[in-house]
Amino acid sequence: MLIPTTFASNFQCTQQKNGSRENTTAGDLICCGKQRFALEYEGEIKYNLWGTTYLLSQNGRVALTARCKECGRNILVFDNASMGYDRQSETAKPGCGNPMRCRRCGENNFFVSICLEYPDDQDLQDLDTPDTGNAFTWIRVTLKCNNCGKKHSKVLDYETG
Repeated sequence: MLIPTTFASNFQCTQQKNGSRENTTAGDLICCGKQRFALEYEGEIKYNLWGTTYLLSQNGRVALTARCKECGRNILVFDNASMGYDRQSETAKPGCGNPMRCRRCGENNFFVSICLEYPDDQDLQDLDTPDTGNAFTWIRVTLKCNNCGKKHSKVLDYETG
């Protein structure tokens, strides 16, 4: 199964599709048997007229980390510098210091769902990288506030290659 190593041990797969043109893996973050995370981001938060929240690149950087509310473990969900098909380096840049807040209630306690798209099997083989789980071409992150239940669809919707 194709999953980035940064969160593979904390990923519960809910759907996997293998197609002739692309492969898709979807699932939820889990830690300590629960799905309660405080999120921090690097980038810019924008809102549209209907209240949709978007995390966008700012100064070429977009990153999202999740901290387990039970044990405090930090999990790198995405960093455009070190993850994805066209990543720039093998190591993540430090620093995701902006807390993500629910637009409705202001809390930072989320259920995190992730969907990853990968190129077809031949393209992955042509990449010649041992870390094919990290070679996704698109990532979508949807959040649900554990406090008030508000769903934040596709907060992160980012093409990496």
